Amino acid sequence: MNDETFSAQEAMCLLGKEVQSSRELEDLPMGTPGRIIQIRLGSRTGIRVAVQWRSAMAPGQDEFTKSEFERYLAIAE
Repeated sequence: MNDETFSAQEAMCLLGKEVQSSRELEDLPMGTPGRIIQIRLGSRTGIRVAVQWRSAMAPGQDEFTKSEFERYLAIAE
């Protein structure tokens, strides 16, 4: 296991959590809210989490590896 990939337990603990972007991402401003809605297993990328954004500006989903999650997202408080 490396720092790039979520363990199954880490990903399961995040499922359903509210998040927000901690920095600007493509068309998403910093602070955009979302929810982790799915866990996905990629053959090359390992376990990733899918975020459903809650914004009229970005009504879609994005997937994040563990290192991307740590770089671009924060758990909402």
